[in-house]
Amino acid sequence: MKLTNSKRFSLSGLNNKLIPSITLICFFALLFASSCKSHSSVNGPTQQLYAIDTLVFYDTVTINQIGNLVVPTFVSLSAPLMFANCKNILNVDLPGNPGRLMLAATSASVIVAPNQSRFSIIPTSNTCFVKGSLIANGDEQIVYQSNFKTSTPPKPNLQLIVNGREFDGISPISKNSRLTIKIKPDTFFAENFTEDATYEIDEIDVLVQRSLGAPSKVGTFNSNRQNANNGINLNTSTMFRTDPPGTKCYIKIGKVSRRTSDNQLIEVAFTESELILGFIIK
Repeated sequence: MKLTNSKRFSLSGLNNKLIPSITLICFFALLFASSCKSHSSVNGPTQQLYAIDTLVFYDTVTINQIGNLVVPTFVSLSAPLMFANCKNILNVDLPGNPGRLMLAATSASVIVAPNQSRFSIIPTSNTCFVKGSLIANGDEQIVYQSNFKTSTPPKPNLQLIVNGREFDGISPISKNSRLTIKIKPDTFFAENFTEDATYEIDEIDVLVQRSLGAPSKVGTFNSNRQNANNGINLNTSTMFRTDPPGTKCYIKIGKVSRRTSDNQLIEVAFTESELILGFIIK
């Protein structure tokens, strides 16, 4: 799975561009190390391209095959980033049959596709060091390594749906309107992390402002682990029957959790004000 608006970068495409000095230093250091290890590189090395990319940022890894020596160089124009407690996909292009590729990651679980073309990394801490090794003829050679920062997935939007349409936050609502609470995931996150973009709500309270004091709770709905992405219907048809037009009402959403690809529930941090949706009945 790849971003349509992302680009891969290779060394050949950077002739006329400014490369960060730190990248140049790393690149020439690796080049110097390779020449020290093997002086036969002048005899015409065979070059293979191993493209390892993530859903968020792209790294291009070039493998120079010099006899039995594999020397990797890679260019990263952005700091690599992964989402914590999510299945981050690494797509791997292995031309020919160079050997078996193994991927190891710190503070993370790694899932390998049968054809070695895709790796799923699920980090659990704020950093994740990933190392790729090529196993061929009993020898192990490191062909990829990168230290990823992890980030919390973007928060979803909490929506009040009135008679099938999203509430505009202003218009008064009829007492017998059909109310639904729906969670809309961040668009990018939902498209690229489909298995990790399902949300649940533990319970929802309905409150009515009937006096100058605190609002009175007139109903509670238990979602029973419903998929809140599809909406949770609230049967409020009798709750506001005796309340006059202009009465202020509130929907108070309880704990919001994201169900991950490995079936874990991760609580999503919202402020108290973000969890309360208000409206006026007419």
